[in-house]
Amino acid sequence: MKVDAIPKFYLVDDKSSDGTTELIRDKLSCENDVLPVYLAKRVGQVGAIVVGLKKCEQHNPIIVTSADGQDSAESVARLIVVWKERQVDMVIAKRNKDSQVNLNNFHRIVSFFYHRYPTSGFDMVLVSRVLVDKLLSGKPIRFLQIDMLLEARSVSYIDYAKQNRLAGHSQWSLKSRILYALTFIFYYTLVIDLIVLGLLSLLFSISLLY
Repeated sequence: MKVDAIPKFYLVDDKSSDGTTELIRDKLSCENDVLPVYLAKRVGQVGAIVVGLKKCEQHNPIIVTSADGQDSAESVARLIVVWKERQVDMVIAKRNKDSQVNLNNFHRIVSFFYHRYPTSGFDMVLVSRVLVDKLLSGKPIRFLQIDMLLEARSVSYIDYAKQNRLAGHSQWSLKSRILYALTFIFYYTLVIDLIVLGLLSLLFSISLLY
């Protein structure tokens, strides 16, 4: 596939405990088109991605992907082809049934509230420069994928098979999963609003009895 410009790769060291920093320094010393980004402290996956997006400056489009071998170069090319053909704000790589990574019910719950969010979730995504500028200039980013979908005017999808990791390991702990779920419920659903409304209605009903 013909590429209009020379691509740049920003490899963000998320300060995980799997030796990322040492690996980047050992392997990328002579790679001119791969720019390492070292973080002073661990800020989580979303924080690391946001730092990467800020480093991309005026690049268009921008592809967010993992460096652990789960996403193929062929899928990157397909994202670019779809973006060029349809001129959308986002192209999501949606995991299909051949993916080697197990799905979980959390993504299905999110998809119930946001129909554009795939039931399999997504990590690999192409975003336009316009969308990135809107994300970085707006309110604080809490749930990156949903914030992208809320700001995007148009979204397309490709199916792909997400592979098992070739390096590293998942940094998701039970605590981080619970916090992520609570963030979603508190900021992106009406559950909290309904609970507060119910409590206020209950207090109002009680006040009428006295």
